[in-house]
Amino acid sequence: MKTCGLAFVPQDMVARELVDGSLLRVLEDWCQPFDGYHLYYSNRRGHGSALWLRRCAISQRLDPAPTTS
Repeated sequence: MKTCGLAFVPQDMVARELVDGSLLRVLEDWCQPFDGYHLYYSNRRGHGSALWLRRCAISQRLDPAPTTS
């Protein structure tokens, strides 16, 4: 074991590392189910460009465009 530590992070952020074995899941019985991310913004007009860009980035991450080979 080169290093060790504990982290509390969303599973989707470390899914690859869990599959390849570089991270181990501990205290699995203590993990609560996660229904997914939610984005809330009021219905006021004139949302800032930062909110719009963040929404676009999240949607691209969750539903990436298909790649052609």
